[in-house]
Amino acid sequence: MPSPRRSSPSTGGRWAPALVGLVGVGGAAVATARAVRSARPSPRPDRWHAVTVDRPLEEVAAALSLSGGTSGRPSGTLGAPLVELGDEVRVDLREATGDHGTELRARAAGQAGGGPALEGRIRAALRRTRSLLETGEVAQPDDLGTTRRTLTSLPLELAIRHGREAGRL
Repeated sequence: MPSPRRSSPSTGGRWAPALVGLVGVGGAAVATARAVRSARPSPRPDRWHAVTVDRPLEEVAAALSLSGGTSGRPSGTLGAPLVELGDEVRVDLREATGDHGTELRARAAGQAGGGPALEGRIRAALRRTRSLLETGEVAQPDDLGTTRRTLTSLPLELAIRHGREAGRL
C-alpha cells in the first residue's frame, strides 16, 4: 500500500490559502478604515462646543465675569480654563432647556477656526470650567499609587492621558 503524499512547505500547498485569506482580510480592513474616515463630517470652524452647568445663568455669568454680559471673553477666576485660551475663544451663555441650569458655549474666535488642537483645548477647558463652577475643583482620576509602571500598565496611563484631551477614549 503506497504511503500518502504530503505537500512540501516549499510548494506552499498548505500556506497559499491562508496567505490569500490574510491578504484579503488586510485589504478589507484598510477599505473599511478609509470608508469610515471619509464618512465623518469635516469639522466646521464656526462650531460651538457646549456643556450644561447646573447653576443659574446669573451665577455663571457673575463667576465668569463676561465682558458683554452673557457673551464675550471671560475674565473671572472660576473661568480660568477658558481665560487661559485668551483671545482665541469666544464664550456665550444661555438658559439650558427644561430649566436645567445654564448652557456654556465656546468656539474659536477667528473665522478660520483654530484647527483640531484648539478644538480639543476648547472642549477640555469647557469641562474643567464646568467642574469648577459646579464643585469648586477639577476632579482628577484616581492616583495609581499601588501600581508600578510596567509594560502592562502603560495602556491604562495612555487611556487616562487621552481621556483628558478630548473627553473620550
